[in-house]
Amino acid sequence: MCLSSQIPDLEWESSAEKVVVALWDSYCDARFVEVTLRPHGGKVRLWELRESVERHMRAECQTRMNMRVLWKEPGAETWTSAPLRVFYCDKHIAGEAEQFLDLNFLSTVEWKPLPPPGESETLSFYERTTGIDVTPTFQVWYRNSVGEVCSAVLRGTTSLTSADRVMDIGFDVASLTSRLEDVSELLSLTVRVGERTMPYYRTQPAPNASFLFLNCFNVPEWARLICSTTTKTNDERKLGRVGRRRVLYNPSREVLHEVQTAALEMDHAEWIDQLITSPGVWLADGTAVVITDGECAVSDDNGTLNSVKFTWQRNDSRAGMSVVERVDRIFTKEFTYQFT
Repeated sequence: MCLSSQIPDLEWESSAEKVVVALWDSYCDARFVEVTLRPHGGKVRLWELRESVERHMRAECQTRMNMRVLWKEPGAETWTSAPLRVFYCDKHIAGEAEQFLDLNFLSTVEWKPLPPPGESETLSFYERTTGIDVTPTFQVWYRNSVGEVCSAVLRGTTSLTSADRVMDIGFDVASLTSRLEDVSELLSLTVRVGERTMPYYRTQPAPNASFLFLNCFNVPEWARLICSTTTKTNDERKLGRVGRRRVLYNPSREVLHEVQTAALEMDHAEWIDQLITSPGVWLADGTAVVITDGECAVSDDNGTLNSVKFTWQRNDSRAGMSVVERVDRIFTKEFTYQFT
């Protein structure tokens, strides 16, 4: 197996005048690329194969694919083929694909902030072996009512793998803390499945924006950001005259949401770049959005703050209404208009 970013350029010898080359997907049982090439110097070269493979896998919502490279001379009845097993990853990762997938969740970030109350978290991983125990464990660090720091290890639902499968772990903080006694404040949480680990830490302030996006492995992942959002509404309309009256016609409205993140670590800034360039992005309520532009400034200088800016719009042209929770009876004393 190899990652899609590791697919090499192909080259083989041929004395024919032309060669027909095709890429075949066993899952779809169809050819998704077919081209006719002319050998040069007795060799056929197929470059940038990864672009065509990743485009096809994105369109088919695939994370892995068993494919074959087929070639034959024009008019020949049979194809010559070579198998290739691919796992989607559009970022370059050094090392063996199997080793990386066995030791890591399908995410390139080293840690994440704890999800806000009421929101759940999902982690994905790939298992290529049948019958492996992938029961998740959650190591929780918390502070009790007297200020002591305590820890506990909780087990999730027992699960065994079937070969060649991407699996998901879903959890929320409220359900985990409900299994503990005397929890005053949750400090951190570490999720483990086999050799894979993902720590979650409490941040100050807490994340105030959540986006679900397709990451570099073509699987959904949550990005929870500490940021400020500025909403800009642009209304355009044309002015005309009907009889003696002026009328407005052809109105159009564009609502832009400009996001500026707080200071980020270097690996988080690089990870959020996947959000900006993702082909699929959704809000926490399931609303599909489009990121129209973005800017990711990353520096390895300890004295320079990394930051990310991007602008998003709803797929639906109608503006959404923000539901703001309002606290009843903010003032505890009756207001008097008399000045004293």
